[in-house]
Amino acid sequence: MIDPFFKVNPKHCNKARLIPSIPDSKKEEKATSTLLATFRVVPAFALEILGDTSAPNGKTAMVDCYTEVCFELPDKKQLRPDGLIAIRQGSKKWTALVESKIGNSDLEVSQIEQYLDLAKAQNIDALITISNQFVAKPSFHPVTVNKTKTRKVGLFHFSWISLVSKAILIEATKGVDDPEQVFILEELVRYFQSEGSGVSAFNNMGPNWKNICLDVQQGNQIQKNAEETLDVINNWHQLLRYNSLLMSQKLSQPVTWALSRKQKSDHEYNIKSDIDTLSNKSHQLLAKFEIPNTAAPVEVAADFIRRQIIFSVCLDSPADKKKPSACVNWITRQLRTLAGLDVSVRAYWPGRTQDTTHPLVPLFDEPELLIPENMKSIPTKLEVIHFKELAGKFSGSKNFVQELIDTFEIFYEKVVQNLEAWKPKPPKIENKTEYYYYLHDSNITKGPIKHSKLLKEISNLEISNVSIWHEGLSNWEPLANLHGRIFKQL
Repeated sequence: MIDPFFKVNPKHCNKARLIPSIPDSKKEEKATSTLLATFRVVPAFALEILGDTSAPNGKTAMVDCYTEVCFELPDKKQLRPDGLIAIRQGSKKWTALVESKIGNSDLEVSQIEQYLDLAKAQNIDALITISNQFVAKPSFHPVTVNKTKTRKVGLFHFSWISLVSKAILIEATKGVDDPEQVFILEELVRYFQSEGSGVSAFNNMGPNWKNICLDVQQGNQIQKNAEETLDVINNWHQLLRYNSLLMSQKLSQPVTWALSRKQKSDHEYNIKSDIDTLSNKSHQLLAKFEIPNTAAPVEVAADFIRRQIIFSVCLDSPADKKKPSACVNWITRQLRTLAGLDVSVRAYWPGRTQDTTHPLVPLFDEPELLIPENMKSIPTKLEVIHFKELAGKFSGSKNFVQELIDTFEIFYEKVVQNLEAWKPKPPKIENKTEYYYYLHDSNITKGPIKHSKLLKEISNLEISNVSIWHEGLSNWEPLANLHGRIFKQL
């Protein structure tokens, strides 16, 4: 039974088992027991997962987990949540009920509210739900419950794949040193990635996706408060979360679906802002992904009017360039080895000058194709873009998901991972030597001047017409003899 310290009194429970003696038909119970047993054996994994809740997560925290949990209510009715987590750290204690779903089973409002009431009655701190549904962060939930139910009990949700991704990241970043614990994490990942586990990928935008696509194409107004609009946005958010988890697994680095501070703190605002974006004239859904050590975030736009998905990465223009063509060359040089993907470059110009876009390949030889006529200023930003034209596939609920996931990976591999952001050069110690220069054709001598001013004054002169003298030289020296050694900047 549970340690009396926690003051939780189930009628029955057992320690979670890594290899539970449960029939294969009971996939839900099997998956839950395996996960919670891994929490027990690899507490660093449990605390990393539960770090997004209010659970204590210090180094001295002790984690215990139970399955086959049964509570008896005063009316003799019995409730059987799938699990119970108990964490102790010094005098602190934290407990949570666990309810999980596997395969295509979704969480039910009535069941969740029932367990929230049970948690409140038992002084349990939280209810954790696990399913194949995806949310932007654990404090957001795929099911809307009565807000009064969560005033004293925390409600958190994790997708099975988010747990797998966290296990992979912990292993990759050496978050666990013990070889036996590493082995158990590897086995957990292997089990949940097998078809028989019941853990499934997000692969469908739902039945209302096609209807919204049709409404946009026919010029019908999007109903902001309609259930089908809300369903499309919820599925869009699930897709974005799933894509971030999938890329995290492939890169062994945390890939984050980037949200504003307001979006992170307010789930309803997050949904409303995307409904507004979908409903306005552009009819787009937008997202941004942050990936460690990349030049800039990767942006994704689903364009319902043009029926295309736009992938882009936008970099600040190099500030040390004086000519716009030099800026264009800076970005195209980084993409010269690109093959198998059609991309374009977009330049954003200062003032009221309209931005310009041109396919990449012709810019290798003619950077001027991207530059407006008579433009002398350098661009403020340079963006690399791939337009994935889907036509009729855009409205395909499964096709859209697969195209976004596949193309995101390709765009990252061929473009994003090869780009470097511009960085200013470190300051150099000033050359204090005083220089004189002599112009042969006009018999004029100038000086003394500093190195930086000398460079400016002779940068546009004919090299053969200039001789240089400074302390240390016995005679005037033709500029041509010094070019490339002292005057590398010329």
